[in-house]
Amino acid sequence: MAKPRPPKKKRVKTRTILLGFALAAIFIAAMAVVAWRLFPPPEPLPSHPPSPEPSLDLDQIGKRLAREAEAALVRAPLTGQGRLVSSGSSRGATGKIYHVTWSGYSDTALVLAEKAVEDAWRGVDDKVRVGASYPESSPSGERIRMVAGMTENPLIELTLKLEEQAAPAPPPKRPEKPMVRGRHHGRIALIIDDIGNDLAALDALLSLPVTVTFSVLPDSLHREEALERLTAAHAPVMLHLPMQPLAYPEEDPGPDALLVGMDRAEIEKRVAAALDAVPTAEGVNNHMGSAFTTDREGMAAALEVIKSRGLFFIDSRTTPQTIGFALARELGMPAAERKVFLDHEENIASILAQLRALAEAADKEGTAVGIGHPYPETIAALQKAVPELVKAGYVFVPAREAVK
Repeated sequence: MAKPRPPKKKRVKTRTILLGFALAAIFIAAMAVVAWRLFPPPEPLPSHPPSPEPSLDLDQIGKRLAREAEAALVRAPLTGQGRLVSSGSSRGATGKIYHVTWSGYSDTALVLAEKAVEDAWRGVDDKVRVGASYPESSPSGERIRMVAGMTENPLIELTLKLEEQAAPAPPPKRPEKPMVRGRHHGRIALIIDDIGNDLAALDALLSLPVTVTFSVLPDSLHREEALERLTAAHAPVMLHLPMQPLAYPEEDPGPDALLVGMDRAEIEKRVAAALDAVPTAEGVNNHMGSAFTTDREGMAAALEVIKSRGLFFIDSRTTPQTIGFALARELGMPAAERKVFLDHEENIASILAQLRALAEAADKEGTAVGIGHPYPETIAALQKAVPELVKAGYVFVPAREAVK
């Protein structure tokens, strides 16, 4: 008997399977397009750089640090425990740096000074960074060097030195000869340069019993307060305009000085800004400038701005090759030139000799211009010589009365 055959399996054609896959793929792609159009993805948020912090006026912060340091060094418990030696500024690689030097009369005073200044600096801004170093040995007596700054930029350097109080000075000996002999009728125009960095020196000069003309640096540390004191004393004021010296850049005339080769527009801009910084100035004389005062084109640009303000110019004659006075007269400006530098050598005997030379020049020419600086030796010499010169008949006049 024959065996029954097994049922036949259904054959699925390969072509049918492939067609099914293709149709499914088309369907899925169509649905994806529909979904993309109905529900588009959100646009990416624009990337913005982080908002920068407000720019810091580092110069103003540095100036405030200097003022706070000086104030801290005269407050109790440091009153009478030391003295301010110097205060000023210079141009560093990252901008202006202020410098203050203070001498204490004891190690205890130095320790107190370091703590007082650090506290004062940290009170200026919570971002101020303070550092200190302690030189092991220094022939100048330096014991502590402090630096403060922000954003990695040093803004001020403070040097604390040890200075033993000197024994009381013996009474001055009677001079071997008087400043001058006989009666005289010359007029002296005395100008003191570099005003605005040392207020104590300014007060001492204001106490002289004669007229002194004060030439103020436009970027000096205490310019505004110095101008207030000069206005209150009704003292004549000039602008001490920084100009390039021959030894530039090793010898720095300060920020915004007039430089040889500078274009006319920049010179005019800098002169105008300096005059605006010293608004009570009656005239101008040059600070340094042994290079710039020989440059006719640059000097002409500067003098024309000064002339437009109705001011006079006095050539400090920091070089025999200067053309400042001659060019000012050529431009029809009231002008004069310095006859005697009082304190090229910073010792009292030399300054007294220069004051005698100034008096002799006043005798010969009727009026003579002398220029000095707020050095302790200059102040001491003036305190001694001025009463004698007045007694001999000399008259001290404002610088404006010396110009022609």
